[in-house]
Amino acid sequence: MDHIAQIKARLPIADVVGTYVRLERAGSNFRALCPFHKERSPSFNVSPARDAFYCFGCAKGGDIFTFVQEIEGISFPEALKLLAARAGVQLPERSSALLDQQKSAKERLIELMEVSTKLFEAHLVEHPEVREYLHGRGLTDETIAKFRIGFAPLEWRALHEALRSKGFSDSEIERSRVVKKVEGRGYYDTFRGRIMFPIMDPSGRVIAFTGRVWGDQKAPDGTPVAKYLNSPEGELYEKSRVLFAYDRAKVPMRKADVAILVEGQMDCIMAHQAGSENTIAISGTALTKQQVELIKRLTKHVIILLDADSAGINASYRSALIALGEEMDVRAAMVPGGKDPADYILEHQAEWPAVLENAKDIVLYYIDALRKLRLTRDENQERVERNIFPLIAIMQSSMKRARYISEIARLLEIPEDSAWKDIERFRSKNEPFSEQREREVEPPVSPPSMNAVSTLVRVSDELIGLLLWQEIHKESTLAHEEIRARHAQLYKELEIDFVEPGEADAARLLITAESRYGKDAKLQEIAEELLDRVERELLKEKQESLFREISRAESAKEDTSEYMAQYRALAPRIIAVEDRMRQRAHLM
Repeated sequence: MDHIAQIKARLPIADVVGTYVRLERAGSNFRALCPFHKERSPSFNVSPARDAFYCFGCAKGGDIFTFVQEIEGISFPEALKLLAARAGVQLPERSSALLDQQKSAKERLIELMEVSTKLFEAHLVEHPEVREYLHGRGLTDETIAKFRIGFAPLEWRALHEALRSKGFSDSEIERSRVVKKVEGRGYYDTFRGRIMFPIMDPSGRVIAFTGRVWGDQKAPDGTPVAKYLNSPEGELYEKSRVLFAYDRAKVPMRKADVAILVEGQMDCIMAHQAGSENTIAISGTALTKQQVELIKRLTKHVIILLDADSAGINASYRSALIALGEEMDVRAAMVPGGKDPADYILEHQAEWPAVLENAKDIVLYYIDALRKLRLTRDENQERVERNIFPLIAIMQSSMKRARYISEIARLLEIPEDSAWKDIERFRSKNEPFSEQREREVEPPVSPPSMNAVSTLVRVSDELIGLLLWQEIHKESTLAHEEIRARHAQLYKELEIDFVEPGEADAARLLITAESRYGKDAKLQEIAEELLDRVERELLKEKQESLFREISRAESAKEDTSEYMAQYRALAPRIIAVEDRMRQRAHLM
């Protein structure tokens, strides 16, 4: 058996394709949305029996070598070496020698980047103070090695001279972008005195770097140098088409069926170390359509970690617009206290999963943020048109738009028909959002400070604390048994699990309720108000659950009518609850 046959025998085509594309079984074959052209229904097929793939939409087809060549944009010799390494097949010496002779210019640059990475890793060993800094940021030695973090010493030509000694030409070194050329002064290293984070292509080959400044460095004019420096774009690196850690996150993203999107490398690396290996980073820029296409090969769901600063909020909002326009399901998560994910994980790793679990639909998140500002109706109208409508207008699915129209109608206290007319008028007057547009998109609001506990849990806990306090109060005027029964019935009816607080939590809730309401005579009205708030949050959570079922059923081409009927039936109930709350607020 020759080496090509050995590779094919060890690497089933579905396994190879499945690391790049989310496959669904279709009888004895698999199908997926084609990664080579844009489509809404799957026409890309993989046949294990024929050891081949074929797309009926764009007519691309072939074996594992053809697929890897197409998806990675590499030559056959490169694909052969890549798959041989993955299969554990040793290529014959003659073939290896022939491949070395046939190395393309791109392969030479890839080899140069690998040598550079190893040199940076070796320099990190020589600078234990830098490693100690990384330990202080929470990284383990295993993580440092896994992400191949290194160090570039504060020298002008250390890397250039090392690469020259290994047989690379000045032209190759300059084209790799790890050095720069200044007329009349020669070459100097791009990265000096920086902690180095390699950026990989989807196959795990180094194509660029991000360098974080080490120490108190100053530019020639005396100003501090940039904290982070990325490789300039070149033959290997085009930042709009690259996601940090995508090579490591591919399989976890496909298995979890969701991608977690953060802004910086340290945030991403710490998330991986905390177990969220489906995390990727966009490295200081907004998401692009090309990056969304990479994510969509594996999942249609993304959680965006919103940064607390204005630049981060703006980038997150633009990222959401791009993802929604590409028919992604987008949720937003907020790190408590406005911390970066890396800092939060360092201090509260046990609470990190709750941050992700409490991620909220991005449009509903911004609508709720507006509610919390307690603006006038006219102010809400202006904010909705400026900030919420762009998110809804870009969606291609009218069913998805319908979901948010009802929420906007409640926020603005207008009929849904009026809200529909407003959004359609907006869509007809405004150009589609494009990442190439020069003007900045203003984000809706600064994200409100949140903790990892959902609104439902907070309100439900407050009510339970009040009931626990009154149950031991000898002269209670509160119909606590009736309220508790109604509370339990709501959870049961809407099929949402309720977890009774433990002994320590129960004591805390009781003491909090006594402190908060000890001198208040209107406990029955307060309990009724809390119960209404619980019901509203339960209904909204049920809506979220049904919407996910509708999306899943649509993807699987199943009947959605039952889910749609249940979903529509909840809207009048939410309106009725909010009417009761408004009337009670007016009376009180």
